Amino acid sequence: NDPIKRGETQTKTKKDSFFCLLLVILILLILSSLIIFTITSSLYEPNIPKKIDIQLKIGSYLSIYQMTAQDHDLIPFTRTDYHNLQSLIYWSKTSPEIKG
Repeated sequence: NDPIKRGETQTKTKKDSFFCLLLVILILLILSSLIIFTITSSLYEPNIPKKIDIQLKIGSYLSIYQMTAQDHDLIPFTRTDYHNLQSLIYWSKTSPEIKG
């Protein structure tokens, strides 16, 4: 293929094919970087918070309670801790007594 001389018009097919090629290259570049970032990141490692802010409000009124916890104050919450809390909330409720 000879290069097109100045002043000569290119066919619509050549213009569109060049644009499509650039678009495909751009999409592949973006997707490949996302895939590489996903693969190289550590899998199933939790992102442990460094600082937690808790604020309890009712509607648009001022805060009733505010708390901030940082690194040394944070304690890991394991699956067994979750199950223990769940059993305290749901399964330790006593049945109502019938007084006669």
